[in-house]
Amino acid sequence: MNFRRFYNFKFSFQRSFLILLGFLFLINYSQAQELRNIWIGGPSTTNSAGVYGTKGVADPTNIPPARSNGMTWVSDGNFYLFGGLDDNGDDYFNDFWKWDGTNWTYLAGAQGPVNDVGSGTLGQADPNNIPSARVGSATWVDKNGDLFLFSGHVQRQGVVGLEDGYSNDIWKWKDGWILVSGNSSLNNPQSPTSPGGLKNAITWYDGGKYVYLLGGDVGSLAYLNSLYRMDLDSLTWSLLKNNPEEYGTKLAENTSNNPPPIAYGGSWYDEGNECLMLFGGAVLDFTVSPIRIGSSNTIWKFNIGTNNWTWVSGDSTLNQSTVYSNADPSLINPGSRSEFPLFIDGAGMIYLFGGRSASFGFNNDLWRWDNSKWEFIGGSQSGNSSGNFASLGYSNSNSIPSRRNSLGFFYDNEFYVFGGNRSGTNRASNDFWKMEYGYFYENQGSGASWFPNSPSDSANVYIREDFPPSGQGAFSLTGKNLFIETGAELDLEKRSESDFDAFSLSGDLVLDGSLIGEGLLKFTGEGIHEIIGSQDLEYFGVLELDSNAVLKTNEKLSLGATANSFGQLVYSNGENEVLDSITMETWLDLQGTTDNARYFYLNSPLEGVSLVDFGKNGGYINFSNDANFCSVYQYNPTSGWDINLGLFSSIIGKIPAAFYAGHRYDTTFLKLGGEAGTISIKGVSGKNNGSGLGSTLSLVYNNGQSHSSNFIGSGSLAETEGWNFAPNVFPSYFDLKESFDNSQNVRKTAYVWNGVDYSTYTENGSGTGLTTNGGDRYLKPFVPYFVQVENVSSSSISIGRHVSSGVGFKTYSTSAKKSHKSDAVHIFLKNKLGENENDAWVGFNSSASSGFDGGMDAWKIFGNPEKAALYSRSSNLNFAVNILSSEEEIHEIPVFVDFDTAHGQNLSLDFELGELETYNSLWLEDMALSKFTDLSHSPHYNFTYDSTALSPRFRLHFSRKHIDLEEEEIGFYSYKDENGQFQLVFGEEQNNSQIRIYDASGKLVEELEFSGSRIKLSPLAAKGLYIIQLEGQAGVFSQKIMN
Repeated sequence: MNFRRFYNFKFSFQRSFLILLGFLFLINYSQAQELRNIWIGGPSTTNSAGVYGTKGVADPTNIPPARSNGMTWVSDGNFYLFGGLDDNGDDYFNDFWKWDGTNWTYLAGAQGPVNDVGSGTLGQADPNNIPSARVGSATWVDKNGDLFLFSGHVQRQGVVGLEDGYSNDIWKWKDGWILVSGNSSLNNPQSPTSPGGLKNAITWYDGGKYVYLLGGDVGSLAYLNSLYRMDLDSLTWSLLKNNPEEYGTKLAENTSNNPPPIAYGGSWYDEGNECLMLFGGAVLDFTVSPIRIGSSNTIWKFNIGTNNWTWVSGDSTLNQSTVYSNADPSLINPGSRSEFPLFIDGAGMIYLFGGRSASFGFNNDLWRWDNSKWEFIGGSQSGNSSGNFASLGYSNSNSIPSRRNSLGFFYDNEFYVFGGNRSGTNRASNDFWKMEYGYFYENQGSGASWFPNSPSDSANVYIREDFPPSGQGAFSLTGKNLFIETGAELDLEKRSESDFDAFSLSGDLVLDGSLIGEGLLKFTGEGIHEIIGSQDLEYFGVLELDSNAVLKTNEKLSLGATANSFGQLVYSNGENEVLDSITMETWLDLQGTTDNARYFYLNSPLEGVSLVDFGKNGGYINFSNDANFCSVYQYNPTSGWDINLGLFSSIIGKIPAAFYAGHRYDTTFLKLGGEAGTISIKGVSGKNNGSGLGSTLSLVYNNGQSHSSNFIGSGSLAETEGWNFAPNVFPSYFDLKESFDNSQNVRKTAYVWNGVDYSTYTENGSGTGLTTNGGDRYLKPFVPYFVQVENVSSSSISIGRHVSSGVGFKTYSTSAKKSHKSDAVHIFLKNKLGENENDAWVGFNSSASSGFDGGMDAWKIFGNPEKAALYSRSSNLNFAVNILSSEEEIHEIPVFVDFDTAHGQNLSLDFELGELETYNSLWLEDMALSKFTDLSHSPHYNFTYDSTALSPRFRLHFSRKHIDLEEEEIGFYSYKDENGQFQLVFGEEQNNSQIRIYDASGKLVEELEFSGSRIKLSPLAAKGLYIIQLEGQAGVFSQKIMN
């Protein structure tokens, strides 16, 4: 069931936590949980005069006087209280109070129970307006957060003496009271267009246009059972139902069904089924003489669509006893009772506290209705209990409020009770209680521990000491509402992408302490979840929304960043949305502090952000149309980098741009100080499957031949065409593989600028694809990428979510595992310290060509000339990832090393061969030294870099057939004669020796018998590597030659 949180005294709260008088709610109640009742204010005695303080000024010493039968609301994060009955039961209040979660503020009305006449003229606002003193009014809060009060029993001390009766006026509070309907006359009769004057009627608000009102007490043992509806737009009443009492058949809807004349009951609105729900209440008992007031234990349902009542549960006979335990759980029930507060938590569970019962008089027990049965949660089972106040402000499982008919409300996920009548005259109270119910991490004298045990279900969790303790190890906890209390800290640590702490909550986060770490904080379950409390949340881990969860941040969420970590917001499942703005940081890895400026390619992962917002980090930003001064550029697919910045002053959403940042020319650009650190932006995250999420981004084709940004090389059409600059639109990792798999007419390779060079990710069909230069399948927030599109009429790239839960951790999804090997060699260029300087791939696919193949190959885009460049070449094109046909017997691939600043230094090439499948033999040829290395035996090659030497320096030779021959020096040298034939000259005379010549694939090309010291070979038809095998009297020897 999807319930709205409304009751007679307003259940349309801004914040959604269940808070009890002395008992904390739990969605799936378990006896293993702890119940804590905290006496948080007011005296333990009755008949207290309270402390008004200064009107309009909050003060911790303020407290309303003792009372019962007052009117309450919750709106805009505050609890409001008006009027009520004094301690002796004779006089009425009309004072108006607000509780802000910490302190009381006296807002308006007379001080004390003086039966104030009030003041106000219909429709006229005046700061002195105030309703007259009264009890039992109907109340609600409309969708705008305005407070409404209708009717009630009025008692006013006028010029003609004390006057009392039932009003039918309607008042509204919005920064002041105003009379919006009715007048000062009393005891107006009921009619088809008005409920008349009454008190303690049952009230519902549907969250939109209508208020419903049932029954009410009109005095002299007279109750009503008519059902009315008010149109809030016109403030007019209409009569919906006025049948005589008729229970009918239980659970059977019928047009003649109608509750008995009733008042003082509890109600809630079932939004999902559009039904009005009613429990208990005071009912006139005509079975005794004289007639007396009895009470009911029935639940009724009114179907708005059919205009019919249904008797749902309970007894048609009044004054049923409470049943606290029974072998048959269906028989357990709170019995007949009235004058109780009824509460609805964020999950739609119904709670009832205390009130007046048929069994004991006044009670202090807590009950829950789960839409099928009642459950006794806690409290006294004997009735008329004096309770146990214990210590003020101390959470104690033994403390409990005394019995009463109290005023209750639900606030910040907890249940509160204020005042009420403790049974009889001179028993009105103004004590204030909060109930907590769940799991507690706290120190009870022998060190911090979980009480009663660690969280294991959807209950509230209270962190009162730092958690986890040293040596705890990884943990994954669940709960409903998570309370991190003042002075306490919860650390969700991340040790690796697959080893991290996690906390999943189905309710809200109440942060009065601190939440740190880089682990997983997950909000799960439909509906609105909130971040509330006295502290803001700056988080460096993954905050995930699952199962249609919606997060209301209340402007308290910041996703922080450091050099090694960053916060993420992940929409993982369903119609997720974040309400309110959030702040996000990104790290600028500037080197040093002077003359360190460079360009950063960035886009906003949030909506509603302009380039001006990027400039709010203290540094200089220039939007000049003069290229000599502009510090921000946008990439235009049709012309290249653009400084026509007319559109930059407006909201740019998530369009990427190049920002100049750092220190240069006595100026610090973009970021204050110009050193490494964070910049931040503030915006909204949008909605999953809407507002750009879960959609596609249209791309533009241009051949690029007249582009100002030919940043690849030779300028061939394949190199220049179709370049677009695409954003990561998410405040989390963006999965390039999933995006490419759902894109249209896009070459499935991404190029990301890292400050000195371009890193790449190409979708090679290997599950995770191939990456170079620190590239990754997952893009970080703020990071845009270049991508090429095909020459077709329309192209688009998917920017939908497309991922299973947990993309915030890169190994969280099983799709991150490779489906098969990439059939490629990964080559690393390393400096003399063994550190990677650059890398490249050479691989094979049956569908590949020697040219550029979209989705397989990655261009080598040259960055800073001082940066090392490693790449291969085929068809006169330069590749960072070069995928060739696997149908050929052999391949010879030139490999280039450009590293001018390393002239004369010792470098190395390292080869990872584990992914290679098609070719069994691989040799590296150093063409500067005419040296061959069998990489299958030794995948490491050291060399001294010579910037003046032949380029390409190296060549890779791939062969399908592996010839496992050990190369030994056999005392000859080779040269080509004027006819292009190889001559072999031996240092020693050969006698009847066999010479065999193999090509790189292992195929025998020629075999001949030889004696002497010189031989001329037949012309070799193909270029490439050949193996000369000599078999003579001394054994078998081999050596390689290159044709």
